[in-house]
Amino acid sequence: MVTVKETKLVADEVIPVNAVRQDEEGVLLVAAMPSVDKESLQVTVEEGILSIEAPRVSGKMEGYKLISQGIAPVVYKASFFIPEDIDSNGIKASIKNGLVSIRMSLKEVVKPRRIAITAG
Repeated sequence: MVTVKETKLVADEVIPVNAVRQDEEGVLLVAAMPSVDKESLQVTVEEGILSIEAPRVSGKMEGYKLISQGIAPVVYKASFFIPEDIDSNGIKASIKNGLVSIRMSLKEVVKPRRIAITAG
């Protein structure tokens, strides 16, 4: 099971709201990281720890002067322990509408499979 690693945060760093789900193919981790773009998102795996990090990008609108900003600039940061039955080479990440989805496949030897039965 994927578990959250305790992360020491400094000022302006926050842990994104996240959910982890597992099925027979592997694990899906979804993290809410609004105002993050693909270019600034970093997803890394090192020594059994998956880390995600990205600064919130402030939306600058052409031709407008910023008068007030209710959303503070922050850096999203979180780390997760991944189990040994995850294939770290098969981890895929995507981002859409502020939701980061990280799909982690099980190693082939761990996946449940049906055994074919032959006659004779």
